[in-house]
Amino acid sequence: MSAVLDALNATPLAELERRARVLAVLSLTPEAALGGARVVGWENGAGDNAAWVLPGDGTALVLVLDHESELNLYVENESEAQLRMYSGVPETLRSLVLGLPDESAFLTLSSGETAAAVASGVAFLHDGAWSLSPGLLALCSERGLDPLVDSGLNFCLSQYLLGQEFSVDVLSGRDPEARWGVDTAGVAAAFREAGA
Repeated sequence: MSAVLDALNATPLAELERRARVLAVLSLTPEAALGGARVVGWENGAGDNAAWVLPGDGTALVLVLDHESELNLYVENESEAQLRMYSGVPETLRSLVLGLPDESAFLTLSSGETAAAVASGVAFLHDGAWSLSPGLLALCSERGLDPLVDSGLNFCLSQYLLGQEFSVDVLSGRDPEARWGVDTAGVAAAFREAGA
């Protein structure tokens, strides 16, 4: 198993949500609603983002978009491949990111029932374990790509410091001025605003 999957599986969902809320506040990414689920995201202003889709039932979906990834399917308008990337994701989660309207929380490819949230990487939590989307794995196999590196999952999820301490002190030591335009007091304020 990969380091990022190990770290996801070793981190309680409540802790993942806490980290997601803090980074959402720091990156000024508003929370959204999607079919009864919450979407808590992070973006860096350069086209990279991660979004946690949280139905509140103990399952979760995390979508990342690395704008430089070979799996940024939006660039070539590969709507069929984007739809395939969600193959094997449990239907209750899959249905949340398919058939999206134009004004949804996500950039989409295609329209109507096949309108899929744009993502270069997809992972999900179901039955207490995190897995990579089988559709993502198949696409990477066909194209000779690494499902964690080339999808942007490693890069985009590294922002959450999985497997490491996640605190005001730690984030304040990671050049918050350059990352988010705030000082230590701003980091502390973000933790308070996020209820973390």
